[in-house]
Amino acid sequence: MGINDIGVASGSKIWFSEPSSFARRSLFYLTEAGRYICTPEYIYKASNLPTSILLAIDEGHLFIELDGFPQKRIRQGEAVIFNRTVPHTYYTDTHTKMRYLVFSGLSTPEYVDAIIQKKGLVWSLKSAGLSNKYIEAALNMIEGRVDNEHASSCNLHRLLSEIMMTESEEVQMIDDSLLQAVEYMHQHWNEHITLDSLAHAAHFSTYYFAKQFKRWKGISPYEYVIQLRLDEVKRLLCTTKDSVGKIAVECGFDSSSHLIYHFRTRIGITPAAFRKQRHEAAWENIALS
Repeated sequence: MGINDIGVASGSKIWFSEPSSFARRSLFYLTEAGRYICTPEYIYKASNLPTSILLAIDEGHLFIELDGFPQKRIRQGEAVIFNRTVPHTYYTDTHTKMRYLVFSGLSTPEYVDAIIQKKGLVWSLKSAGLSNKYIEAALNMIEGRVDNEHASSCNLHRLLSEIMMTESEEVQMIDDSLLQAVEYMHQHWNEHITLDSLAHAAHFSTYYFAKQFKRWKGISPYEYVIQLRLDEVKRLLCTTKDSVGKIAVECGFDSSSHLIYHFRTRIGITPAAFRKQRHEAAWENIALS
């Protein structure tokens, strides 16, 4: 299929796909994809488009100007992903080959934002595990007009998940060290745990540990320990008749009021109300059986 855009050379290919109403409501879906051979004249500029895009550079390089970010250069073997609602321009000044996917659906904008927050705007395809495989699968599906929106959605989800989960060797080493701290938390969750002891378990300084843990889990070490304690509190509320005060002590809280504060802040109700709701629901199930 010939492409008339300026800077797109002969041999380039582009495909379009119109999702069903079900796919728009419930799936990830492709709307456009292509394999481009670009000359130094190539430039693309747009904004306010309700889709996201992934660009993978196979040869040459691409410059991208995205609102809210400094100009980036995407080199061979690298990729960029972003939401097209913001003003954006990308162009090249050399012979460049690239693949691209335009997609949407489900929580695509939020997923893409999460990837950018974790991986950055530009990242190496080599460091993103099987992402290259899923990019090719998406292109092959739309090129071959594979009429299976569920398979296409599954492939896009795998692609986004693979980008999100895989790490560079350096980051993986950091995460392995953080895992040691998490194991320590799971072993001592109801004891007095200090930030220094967790940093020591990970072999990091206190400041560096707190920073890397927040990057890894999205919450502070303190919040993670509180979550572990509240999970056990909920279990004990459902399986024992112990008082809230006794449960608070067993689960590492300083007092019942300390427990109630954290429980209400995160769960939205008091421990007593939670226990009552669970017991009432259990009796209703018995009555219905």
